[in-house]
Amino acid sequence: MRLGILGGSFDPIHVGHVRLAIEAREHLGLDEVVLEVARVSPFKVGQSVASAETRLRMTRAAVDGIPGLRAGDTELGRDGPSYTIDTLRAYAGNELALILGSDALAEFQAWREWQAILQLARLAVAERPGSPARDAIQALPAEFRDRVVFFPAPLLDVSSTDIRARVREGRCLRYLVPDSVIQIIEEERLYL
Repeated sequence: MRLGILGGSFDPIHVGHVRLAIEAREHLGLDEVVLEVARVSPFKVGQSVASAETRLRMTRAAVDGIPGLRAGDTELGRDGPSYTIDTLRAYAGNELALILGSDALAEFQAWREWQAILQLARLAVAERPGSPARDAIQALPAEFRDRVVFFPAPLLDVSSTDIRARVREGRCLRYLVPDSVIQIIEEERLYL
């Protein structure tokens, strides 16, 4: 199976995450994209606001009914930080594409076992207008550059940090977050 993996804290998941998954699936011809919820991101230790289980519930709600997208809970079964290499190993046997935003490519060589990641999966990098992503590929050793593919993605200026601030300020989340996720945020009184 041609499988895309889009990992994240999804605290909360928003339309930018969902759109990125859809664009990757369509442009790369993937059978499925798994939005893999991190228990604890190694880059965001101590920063999660909603529990991992609630973030998984929101992610499931966000992708419900969208063909070829599903929420993943592989990382929730592990203790400690969620490392991409461990998640990819859990999906071994599939043709894997690790979906990244262009900003993540510049920091990719700081990831745990980044060379092993490139042996298990292609990097599928969302290329946004004006991003330096194609320049960042030059930082990779030559033998790995052919493991990176680019695909166009719309520039949606949405962030989970901004959404949490909007909730605290009592501002409207409509069209930034799927309605099903807004409902969970309101029911659980998250981010207040």
